[in-house]
Amino acid sequence: MASIGVRYPRYCPYTINVQDDGTETEVLGVGKVMGKAMSVNVTINANAVTQYADDGPAEVVAEFNSGTIANENNDLVASVEADLLGKTLTEDGEVISGGDDSPPYCRVGWIESRMLNGKRSYIGQIYTRVKYSPPSKELQTKGESITFGSVTLNGTIMLDKDGNFERHKDFPTLNQAVQYLNQWLNMGGETPELTFTSDPTNDATDVPIASSITVTFSNVIDHGDASLFNATSYDSVPASIIFDATKKIITVKPDENLLASTKYLLVLTGVTDAYNQTLEDTIVSFTTAAGV
Repeated sequence: MASIGVRYPRYCPYTINVQDDGTETEVLGVGKVMGKAMSVNVTINANAVTQYADDGPAEVVAEFNSGTIANENNDLVASVEADLLGKTLTEDGEVISGGDDSPPYCRVGWIESRMLNGKRSYIGQIYTRVKYSPPSKELQTKGESITFGSVTLNGTIMLDKDGNFERHKDFPTLNQAVQYLNQWLNMGGETPELTFTSDPTNDATDVPIASSITVTFSNVIDHGDASLFNATSYDSVPASIIFDATKKIITVKPDENLLASTKYLLVLTGVTDAYNQTLEDTIVSFTTAAGV
């Protein structure tokens, strides 16, 4: 079986109440999207104990000792950073780290895509009790080539109230795997509808020729594409496509000023959000202002 990808990393913070008899109950918070996954590395350490009989090994027991998890995402949104690391997030978006920050316990999960005998399957992977620690940063000045950055969150895997630390299930479709993930990570309620707004709006006129086009989505976007075309010649317009840190806003910035008094088409294709909802392929048209 070949592993061919990881996506949809999510987490659910929770609190633990200890009863008089020493048992624990878990009070789940609301599940949330962690970001866009680049890689996940899990290490489990187990103590192997061997029982010998008749001059040879008769039984081997491997007991869970400890585990670590490293989630490498392409970015760390302020609200997620504050949630996972117990930091303070102010109303204006400032993240404050204190000496007594207390990261919460979390359920953590994602979807693994696998291929066996030419058939794809999807595994909903859950770790039931994890605590994260602040990530290290390594920065360098821009050189002759662009280096894409990432953020790695390192967590400690622990046994949950039932003495378990992991669970997973294999599904034939991505939707089934996402539903399993949503259930265990308490994504809760109805899935928020995927919608968008654009600037300029559809059929807008007198748009400045030096404009960039922005598209704002209601949910975090997992993947998709945006292309700009001249509506008369249908020539593709060279432009850079930039996602903001929240992964909800796309900015399409043409390499050169647009032509005056010209109609353009912004085409959105394959846009899928973190809830595995796909937006219908959409066209936003606008016309630039007349030249002076």
